[in-house]
This record gives sequence, structure tokens and C-alpha cells, in this order.
Amino acid sequence: MIALSLDDIRRLAPSGKAEYLAMFEGAQETLAAAGILDNPRRLAHFMAQVMAETGGLNRVTENLNYSAAQLRATWPGRFPSDEFAKDYEHNREKIANYVYGGRMDNTQPGDGYKYRGRGLLQITGRENYTKFGPKLGLDLVNDPEQAIAPAHALKLAAAIWSDHRYHGKGCNEMADADDVVGVTNAINGGEIGLDQREQWLAKAKPIWAAAAQAAPAVVAAPEPPAPAPAQQPPPQQQASQQQASQQQAPQQPQQAPAPQQVPAPHPRQRGGSVIGAVLAFFAGAFAFLHSLFRPVADWIDAQRDWVMERYHFDPALAVAGLFVLAILFLIFVRIEHHGRVRKAAGA
Repeated sequence: MIALSLDDIRRLAPSGKAEYLAMFEGAQETLAAAGILDNPRRLAHFMAQVMAETGGLNRVTENLNYSAAQLRATWPGRFPSDEFAKDYEHNREKIANYVYGGRMDNTQPGDGYKYRGRGLLQITGRENYTKFGPKLGLDLVNDPEQAIAPAHALKLAAAIWSDHRYHGKGCNEMADADDVVGVTNAINGGEIGLDQREQWLAKAKPIWAAAAQAAPAVVAAPEPPAPAPAQQPPPQQQASQQQASQQQAPQQPQQAPAPQQVPAPHPRQRGGSVIGAVLAFFAGAFAFLHSLFRPVADWIDAQRDWVMERYHFDPALAVAGLFVLAILFLIFVRIEHHGRVRKAAGA
């Protein structure tokens, strides 16, 4: 397990704000429970995503101060032209309500801005605030600012890391495979800022690789000494003790072994053997009749082939037609029978 220290985080983000760095105090238990500290690669991927989302621990709320060009680059489908984007640039609330409104369960006016991205690994939309609040025992829907409270921010990030998946794979599994694209899609829902995440990952890897090498090796506790074997008396003394015990023990007459009783076969077993014999008889009889009438069957097959070739006649359709006719005949007989019964009852 990797030991996470604040000094290592400072090395990764030297310009990070102290208030956000303090969110990692006591992080060992939280991150260990999520499996993030199991190896250096997982921790490096986790910290790379945190740094990309927070700008190197300089913000924990989504930066929506976009210019028109940035809006078009980030959401090209929503801002198709520079003229359209100009109406939104640097207006955080207007941008959030337009970009996030009407989706992620943001149904009320102003939900887009109220449930904008927050946290070390940001959650966005009423849907996610509703989802992760109960996991932390918090009411994030009515008080979304709790997502960035120092006491909850890292726990929320660990919950997001454990919950989000991409193509059925969890973040730890993709981090083990060094799949930064997969981890980014799981955390971000896309590949926004992928270049920055790759750069942060390149910085994080050597820090925690060195931390793993510097970790003290676990020394196994010495095994307790084996108990000394019990001392045995001399052979002559053992022989005399055995003779004395044989003389003291009363001799019992040997009893003849009781004859072994063979259980009678269960009625079901007898019935099963009879059924098996009957089935074997019918199987043999069928094989005999098949060999006896094989010439007749071959003649019938030859006539069928001749009929099909001459008249383009399909026997399968004929059998299906006969089956339908038989069903109609049975229905007619049934109706006729009911008619007779009713007539007799009326008489």
C-alpha cells in the first residue's frame, strides 16, 4: 500500500491553494478503502484527474468563465457560431443554465447553475447530487456547497472514482492498465482536457513510483521455536510396560462377525428395470421392422423424388396442409357433437 503524504502532493502541485491541499489531511484511510493506494499507478491516475479538474488545486468549482472561442471549442454543438457564443461569453450563470439545463435531471429554472460542477472530481447536475448525497450521508440537493466542504470533498472524490465506469470497467481496473483515455471518459463523461490529464499523469507517475520504492519493507516476525520432543523410555522398559498392561487387561472372547445382509431392491428399482427391459424390446423390434421394410421405404422415397421433379411438388407443404385439414376436421366433429348433445337435451 502506498503512503500518501502532503509533501508529495505539494511536489505535484506547488502552486495549489493551502485550503484545498488541506482536504487531503487524513486521506490515507479514505483512499485506501477505495483501493486507490493499492499501487502507484492507481494513485497517479487518481491525482492526475484531480489536478485536471481543479487546475492544480486552485479551484473546486467548475470554471465557467469562458470566452466565445472557448465556448465553441468546449461545446461546438451548442455554440455553432461566434456570434451566438458572444451572447454567453464570461457569463457563468447564463452559460451553465444553457449548457446543463434540461438534462441530468435539471428541470427547474436555474438548476444548471445551481448544480454546476463541484468537488475534487466534479459532480454536475441534480442527478449526480441526488445520487452521491446519500452515499456520504449528506443532503447535496438542498445544500450543494457541501460537495466542496473540507470534511467531505475527498470522500466524494473517492466515491466518484469507485462508482464511475467506462465500457463496463472501473477506474481502478483502467488505471492498472494505464488507460488514461478510459479513466478520463469515466470521470469526465468525455475527453475534455485529455491533453492536460496526460500531462498531469506524466508528472504524478514518478512521484509515487519513488514513494513506493522508498516505503519500508515489511519484516516478518520470527517463528516461535518448535516444542522439544517428549523423552521416550528405554526399549527394555517399554517392553516390560507393554507386558504388564496386557496382563492387567481382561481378555474378551472374540465374536464371530455377523453375516452381512444384502438389502432387498427398492420397488422403484424393480420398476425401473422392468421399464428398461420393455424399452429395449421395442427398440429391437423397431430395428427389425426397419430392416425388413427398408426396400419399401426406398421405393417410396424414389416415387416422392419423381413426383417433386415432375410436378414441382413439395411434400412438406402437403403434410402441413393435411395437418391443417385434420385440425379443421376435428373442430367440425366437435361442433357436430355439441349440436347433437344440445338437440338431445332439448328433446
